[in-house]
Order: sequence, then C-alpha cells, then structure tokens
Amino acid sequence: MYLKEIDPLYFPEKIREIAIESLKLLNKDSPSWKEAKLRARRPVDYLRLAEFSISFQNLELRNGSKILDVGSPQWFTLVLAKSYPSIEFFYLNILKGEIDCVREIAKNLGIKNLHYVQGDVRNTCFKDLSFNTVISISVIEHISPEKGGDFLALKEIKRVLKGDGNLTISIPVKEKPRIIYMNGNVYERKGKKEFFAREYGLEEIMSLVDRLNFRIEKIDFIVEKKGFFALDYWRWGKGRRNLLRLPILGFLKFLEKMGLSLEGKLANRYLFTSNNLERGVIGAVLKLKNREK
Repeated sequence: MYLKEIDPLYFPEKIREIAIESLKLLNKDSPSWKEAKLRARRPVDYLRLAEFSISFQNLELRNGSKILDVGSPQWFTLVLAKSYPSIEFFYLNILKGEIDCVREIAKNLGIKNLHYVQGDVRNTCFKDLSFNTVISISVIEHISPEKGGDFLALKEIKRVLKGDGNLTISIPVKEKPRIIYMNGNVYERKGKKEFFAREYGLEEIMSLVDRLNFRIEKIDFIVEKKGFFALDYWRWGKGRRNLLRLPILGFLKFLEKMGLSLEGKLANRYLFTSNNLERGVIGAVLKLKNREK
C-alpha cells in the first residue's frame, strides 16, 4: 500500500499551513521563527511521512480523551491539537530546548489543549492510568541504557496508560539488528562515544512486547524500494560508505535551501508499507494494547 493512499490528513500540507501562519505571528529573531521557517520549507522528513501517516491511522480520537505524546517530532501533535480542540494532548520530552520553541508556536496560534512537560519517560510525573492513548514516534530506540532502556520506557508508559488504552510506537527495523553509536553529545547524554539507537529485528520486537505483557493489535512494516534517491539507504544503510553519498545528500540540501524540499515526494516514491517483514525493511509502526487478564 503506497503512502499517498494511506495519508488521510496529509501532514506535509497541514504542517506547512501552520508554519506559514506562525511566521506571521512570531518574532523573526526567535528560535521559534526559525523552526517555523524550516517547516514551511521542509514540513516532513523522509521517513516521518510514513510514520506520521500510519500512526495517525492507529489513533482513536474521541472527544474528551487524553493523549500523551512521548518525544515524537513536535509538529505531529501540534497538528493534531489544532485539528482536534476537544481532545487534551500532553507532550513529554527530556530536552527543554525541544519544547520551548514549539510551546511558543502553540501559544501564538492560540492552541490551549496542548500541554508541554519536560521530563524523563523512564520516570514520569503522571498518575497511574492517566491516558487513553500514548504515542511515541522514533523515540523508544534512543532511550538509554542501550540494554534495557526501551523496556524501562515502555514499562512506565504501561503504568500511565489506561487498561483499555492503546499505545502506538514507531521504531527502526532492519533485517539484522544492531546498535548504533555516535561521537559527541547524544540527546541528554554527553561523551566521546555514546549510544545513539537500536535497530530491531523481529525477534527483538516480539521479546520486548511479550516481556511487557502487551499484545500487538497491528504492525505495519515500512519498506524502502531500491533507487538512486532512496534516502534511508544513503543516510543509515550501506550507502553511508558509498562515495556518491555526500554529492547526493548535498544536492538535496542545496535544493532545500532554495526552497524546494523533495523529502515528501521521495518518500511517496520509495516507501511502502507491508504486513510482512520484507527485504528492504527500514522501520515499523506498532499498535499495542494490554493483554486481557
């Protein structure tokens, strides 16, 4: 199923629309204005288009419900809060800098049903059974320690999720699991060589879900076709060691500076979803629920 067939909200258009509106309201010298300017130019990154589309389909958006977003790319919940004023949204992030600019954007747009909380998903301030829905896009794989950080985060999410609630997460999935390290500062961690992310295999996913006593209600694998501008291949796959990597990514960066971002169009061309673990898999979106006792 191709992305253009499963994108009911069409997030790039929605984000660009909000970003352009924000530019008229914000101070040009503020970080918030710069963030809005970026999103007016590049509303959604390559892989995020798939994750946003599938995650949105998984959400059960009911009037009066409470939804927690754990550290997802900030514009996802900004769009939802503006579109669904009768639902109360909470956005949790461990990094103050990733909250401040979007909080200012939400304030200027008059969005009152979105609350920003700086905190650690491994130990939150929320009461038991607080939320009807929890969502976390491209976060769980980054939580330290490298062995068990994902379990600690999901265990805390399970605590604040209502018994009949649902959890949607997106994670990187590859044919062979691996741990990625990076030099320099990584999120809240500072050091020379830091843990950056896990790339999961199907066995690791099933084990983690089973240990937490969740059940998988739905799983969508995100698969990338081969092609000259298949961006995950260049950014995180075998193309990272190819001499063509820098010219290709540099060309796309140049176009973006000129006001022409191809990320969304390339995602529609090269990414598709599957119910099966296929060759070329790069990620997965899982909808989880508590197992019945």
